[in-house]
Amino acid sequence: MYDYQNSTVIRFELNKPFYEFSSNAGLISTGNYLNLHFPLSANVGLSAELPFAVRRVNSNTHIGIGNVGIGLELWNTNRSFMFEMGSRAPVRSDNPTMYLGFLMDLPERPDSYIEAIPIRLIANRFFNYIDDTGFTARLRSGFIFMIPTESGDRSELVYNFGLLPGYKFESVRIYWGVAGTILLTERRRTFSERVLTNYFLSVDFGSGSSRPGIIIRLPQNEDVSRIISAFIGLSWTLVY
Repeated sequence: MYDYQNSTVIRFELNKPFYEFSSNAGLISTGNYLNLHFPLSANVGLSAELPFAVRRVNSNTHIGIGNVGIGLELWNTNRSFMFEMGSRAPVRSDNPTMYLGFLMDLPERPDSYIEAIPIRLIANRFFNYIDDTGFTARLRSGFIFMIPTESGDRSELVYNFGLLPGYKFESVRIYWGVAGTILLTERRRTFSERVLTNYFLSVDFGSGSSRPGIIIRLPQNEDVSRIISAFIGLSWTLVY
């Protein structure tokens, strides 16, 4: 949900879950993302994402990758609107790490660890007032259509949304907000059970090309929050 404008970016994010109950998961059990962003022109950008998870229980360590994503960004002339479309290769690992990765950012990236081929169509509206106060905001709204890879499963359609206000300064950037997904084709649950949201806070530092940061996600859906109360992560972004 970050606006990298017309920059080449490499971003790594490591997220540690904090369970509501005693867990055998070790310290290195994490849900992680590696993101790449590359501008093709002033108004077109290419993005890619590798989700992967590490889970250590007792003396056993499992590492698994999620569905690798690739997307295309189309910007208007003044860069106040961006349309993104993309999909993911269904290459998820078949091991216990997938459940941890699935819970980690289900509201924002519901297609990262599922057995399906997603098609993403997302619109983004930017409200930038950086010249005056440093305030900025991003409104995200769109749909993800998931085509199952297993016979007998049905296709799913979800609505993906987000609101990300914040402040950008030369040496620090602060964002907070909400990211969410509504399961539109799931009829076996009530509406409140089909709305999945995370509250989050993100801060990164540095005025140069290397920008370390922290990010906190607070799951709001009861099915997730009764298992994990928070994800606290570290990020490292390289901007060129």
